[in-house]
Amino acid sequence: MTTKNISSEQRDQLANACARRRRLKGYIFVRGWTWWIAYSVNGVQHRESSHSNDCVVARALLEKKLALIEIGECVAPSKVTWDEAHS
Repeated sequence: MTTKNISSEQRDQLANACARRRRLKGYIFVRGWTWWIAYSVNGVQHRESSHSNDCVVARALLEKKLALIEIGECVAPSKVTWDEAHS
């Protein structure tokens, strides 16, 4: 389901439903029209954009991250400064 085809009220209801289904290890949430994932690695919470307006894409990305965490291969996103990103 893409969020472009629904009203903002429906989007908010969907976001609230997803929040209620949060897992202990991770969850998805929407900011504006973009879905994000949140998960924790070694007790540190991380958030990443799915770069998609489709909650199914975000859920798949979260599942992939959680699977990588389970086998110890997940590398948390690194923080990049503005200068590093634009050099």
